[in-house]
Amino acid sequence: MTELHTAPSPRASEADAGGTWTVGHDGSDGASTAARWALSRAEGRDVNVMLVRTWEIAALDMPLPSETVVDHAPPTISNDLADLEQAAAAAGIELSTTIARGLASNVLLDASASSDLLVLG
Repeated sequence: MTELHTAPSPRASEADAGGTWTVGHDGSDGASTAARWALSRAEGRDVNVMLVRTWEIAALDMPLPSETVVDHAPPTISNDLADLEQAAAAAGIELSTTIARGLASNVLLDASASSDLLVLG
């Protein structure tokens, strides 16, 4: 059985202080739920939300020109994130989107180094 661990909620003054929140998104339903949670909590606060999506080229059993993957991965990912961008705009939340090639853990650590909150789902 999987255990759920919940961190204590920040004090109201800390939650309302604003800042930058980094949201990692891997394309899963859980990541979309976490991103929507962050957007709902950011609404009405002075918060900048940075949505981070990473991608890598996995080893394949057959040759594939790398430019094919490199050229098509970021636009495909951008299309996946469009609904979250629209939700943020409708709520008046400042949202930036970063799509980076690399290992997710490294990219997220770098992206969230100066953030006040890291959200993963």
